[in-house]
Amino acid sequence: VRIADAPPEKVAKGARPLEGIRVLDLTRVLAGPTCARSLAEHGADVLKISASHLPDSGPMDVDTGIGKLSARLDLRSGDDRAKLERLVAKSDVFSQSYRPGSLAARGFSAEALAALRPGIVCISLSAWDTTGPWRARRGFDSIVQSVSGMAALSATDGRPQYLPVSAIDYVSGYLMAFGATVALERRAREGGSWLVRVALARVGQWIADRGILSQNTL
Repeated sequence: VRIADAPPEKVAKGARPLEGIRVLDLTRVLAGPTCARSLAEHGADVLKISASHLPDSGPMDVDTGIGKLSARLDLRSGDDRAKLERLVAKSDVFSQSYRPGSLAARGFSAEALAALRPGIVCISLSAWDTTGPWRARRGFDSIVQSVSGMAALSATDGRPQYLPVSAIDYVSGYLMAFGATVALERRAREGGSWLVRVALARVGQWIADRGILSQNTL
């Protein structure tokens, strides 16, 4: 979604397609960090922003942290919010996966980011998208599998069972990275600031729409 006007910006040519692109990664656990890792793999300079009062994700941080730098900022602090604003002004992509509205309450809505840095590409991951009665709720892969019926369809002996891999998280992360790349291409061609939205529930439905194999086929 185009959210503001800005002049076109060409991506510098390099050995990898996203060389010279600066990414701020304010995501946690798996889907969002997978997006930022994918952008780093394609040449982007990625800075992961967390905070000392937030828990780490253990081995997943090792897996999804490849190719990234990291820093800690406490956005409850005015000084640290000012530091993030200065980072935003020098960045091309801002990726976030916090509860809907939480970063906007700190002054970092997509529209505020576009005002700070015209031409920015914002990526927003949510569990339940931006409409409907659950739009403000938290959520993650296994919750979406539970409420959508995916776990029930995978049941063995009548007991719901999760997929053997966090497919919704990984596919969502790759779609976020793909969306960011498409938005950067549009910025280069026609300018503008852009918002890429991905919802875990919609991605889960998209996976289910690919078709279901019976356990006898596996």
